[in-house]
Amino acid sequence: MRHANREEHLHAHDGWTTVAVGTYTDGHSVHLHGEDHLRQFALVYDDEAEAVAEFHRLHSVAVRPGPAPATDTERAATEARTPPAPHRAPVDHDSRASVQEGASAAGPVHTADPRVGEALLESFFENNPDWWKVRTWSDETTVACHEALAMRIEFDHEARNRRDVAWTVAVYDSPVGERLWHATATATTPTDLVQTLLDSLTSNESRWGQPSTGAALRPADATRTLLEARWTQTSSARYVAWQAPDGSSSLHLNTYAADNPASQLPAWSIIGGTDPNRPDWAIDLSATVTPDILAHLTDHLAACTPPAPRRTGTPPLPATPAATTTTTPACPRRH
Repeated sequence: MRHANREEHLHAHDGWTTVAVGTYTDGHSVHLHGEDHLRQFALVYDDEAEAVAEFHRLHSVAVRPGPAPATDTERAATEARTPPAPHRAPVDHDSRASVQEGASAAGPVHTADPRVGEALLESFFENNPDWWKVRTWSDETTVACHEALAMRIEFDHEARNRRDVAWTVAVYDSPVGERLWHATATATTPTDLVQTLLDSLTSNESRWGQPSTGAALRPADATRTLLEARWTQTSSARYVAWQAPDGSSSLHLNTYAADNPASQLPAWSIIGGTDPNRPDWAIDLSATVTPDILAHLTDHLAACTPPAPRRTGTPPLPATPAATTTTTPACPRRH
């Protein structure tokens, strides 16, 4: 239950969950009920002494001094604040073989630990006080809503598999207006990419409306950094793809969806793995996504591009040209 702007005085277990009393730096005190994404304010007090006394009265002998022990999610949140390792680190053949031994013939099963996503969401709330946590009718979902009521982030705590959508981002032109663009990320999407998506929402919030021209983002603008990082571009009848040098991830543009935003099909897709039809993870963005959002993601992908493989061995020396001998033709004899 730790918070950067709140001091925890006491905690207890009420028989169902963890409860605590604390005081914020602005002076007001609160009673907290629940853990992780189920945590909520139970009571609010203007006086710290009154809040502590009432907490003692409610929980009596169960009261313990100081903050409650950190949950698994809070411990994971502490780890999430440290810079993550690049998600395209090379995998040695031994570890890859060990994964495939327990997998089916269709390939390894990719699953995600929801505590990592919950930790990332808790860290997002702590670092962005202008975003509010909204409880829904189901405990399976947590919604983050911006104070302007025009941006929303939804996290599904039950998403586990590589095809399950865990993160949904939506931006509207007003609190009751039309949706401008949206994005989704599956449960197995690398944490650093999800963090980049969330950070791009908060870095310059006034610009996350519809592009001033109303046109779709040009591929050349979105992929310039990828090409500079030696990604390979290929084209087909309907798709344009850019693949990382090591083949571990790729960016795909659905030209039909880009030309027809009303179709609601994702125009841009970032996927992990070598098979676009069975991605290890995926981020989908609508055709009207603002340029800076996609630029944040492609810049991150380019920065994580592994270095080009070095050549091994000593290249053969060029052959030494054979020495040429110049002969002087013999003079003809006179008879």
